[in-house]
Amino acid sequence: MPVSYPIPDDGPAGQLLAAMGRHPFRPAHIHFMISAPGYRTLITHLFFEGDEFLESDAVFGVKPSLVVRPELKGGINTVEYNFGLARELHSGSARSPSFVAANNK
Repeated sequence: MPVSYPIPDDGPAGQLLAAMGRHPFRPAHIHFMISAPGYRTLITHLFFEGDEFLESDAVFGVKPSLVVRPELKGGINTVEYNFGLARELHSGSARSPSFVAANNK
């Protein structure tokens, strides 16, 4: 399982965090880059329920829809999550792409 970790805080980012009275920690998470022909590439991450830094992520990346709870299946921590991809815009198209994540557990 991923664990929380601090971002580098020995430069300007650390000075800003200190000035705001904030810690440098990111909650445990996994990054994803998902692509398919005809769709925009999605770059996102999922966070794990119960992490002590969910409410105070140093980079404000946590959204409730990105928090998941692993379940033990066959001795392995497992997460099911449905990612939604936005269609690529074609020239002349008036409709903008949309993002939908459905029925996530």
